[in-house]
Amino acid sequence: MVRLAVFWVLMSKNERLSAAFIGEGSLLIQCAKAWLDRGHEISLIITPDTQVAGFSSQHDLRCMDSSVQWQAALAAESFDYLFSVVNSLLLPAEVLQMPARLAINYHDSPLPRYAGLNATSWAIINGETEHAISWHVMVEELDAGDILIQRSLPISPNETSVSLNTRCYELAADAFADLIAGMETDSFSRMPQDLSKRTVFGSDARPAAAASLRPDVSFQE
Repeated sequence: MVRLAVFWVLMSKNERLSAAFIGEGSLLIQCAKAWLDRGHEISLIITPDTQVAGFSSQHDLRCMDSSVQWQAALAAESFDYLFSVVNSLLLPAEVLQMPARLAINYHDSPLPRYAGLNATSWAIINGETEHAISWHVMVEELDAGDILIQRSLPISPNETSVSLNTRCYELAADAFADLIAGMETDSFSRMPQDLSKRTVFGSDARPAAAASLRPDVSFQE
């Protein structure tokens, strides 16, 4: 009887959770697989990516192309978390309110710095020696929600945006596993961002001199 009681206590602490995913690429696949491997459910995946669609088909998961009217379909689902992973769509407030618990986004920067687009490129252009990835709560203001997990990594002297993106993806997948563990025990913490330190790079941001190179000027100047 004691063993049975302990079993039920463990089950109650590790309840089966449900989620929807929106985004694309190999990182989304890694995160969705990690979620399933922990015994949790995926209600819907929204993606423009045929590779992600193929993963969904292999695992009998419902998947919709993000170019169609997916919001009504998502609203009809019941899920605890919404994960935005390498997602280029701006999600309206009504979508962020759909999950029973939280909407969570992956961002490849040390928020609150380098919010917006092309974070890894800007970090290299600005001569940073350290970078980070962030899993954060989604709010209406872009990349401004509470940080759930943030992990740092060094930037090597010969780093490129491609190599840094790859390393960020690997770190993000590892951090996502810890995020799941925190959700299962309701033990993860939320750290508000210090928005006074916030920097934002939009789609119209360009390096000085249109990124042209001059032999008499250092790249970092």
